[in-house]
Amino acid sequence: MCFSIALFFFILLSSVASADMHTSHHNLLPKIPAAKGEQCVEPTEVMRRRHMDFILHQRDRTVHEGIRTEKHRFVNCIDCHVQARADGSYPRHTDADHFCESCHRFSSVKMDCFQCHADRPAEAYSELLRRYSRAGGDPARSNRGAAALYSAIDTITRHLSGDD
Repeated sequence: MCFSIALFFFILLSSVASADMHTSHHNLLPKIPAAKGEQCVEPTEVMRRRHMDFILHQRDRTVHEGIRTEKHRFVNCIDCHVQARADGSYPRHTDADHFCESCHRFSSVKMDCFQCHADRPAEAYSELLRRYSRAGGDPARSNRGAAALYSAIDTITRHLSGDD
């Protein structure tokens, strides 16, 4: 009798799990936010497989050889692929809706790019400064505010000059 009950529940749960898998398998794939550009610098399939090669090659040419080119420049990737949310805020690299994080989280790959590089486009930092000013932010009144403001200014300066 116990075996029959256990078998009944096993079959019931298996059919429910199977039905759920057929209806929601697309939820298992990462949700990749749309880019604002019309076309990437490389075909999508090439970028999915080799973007790290391009990033490392660009880094080596820039840092070791002093050669700067626009085609695979990291800041251009961020400017195009990291988009504002509906509320106007921008996702950080640790947020699931950040362009890079969406796939890297899915594939269990840890990124260290953003220890040095900006994780949002330059326009995001401009908006931060506007919000700070509209809120009456005065760096002279707040050490924490000053630190945040000067950090944002430094990041914007590096981002715009291409030193990020």
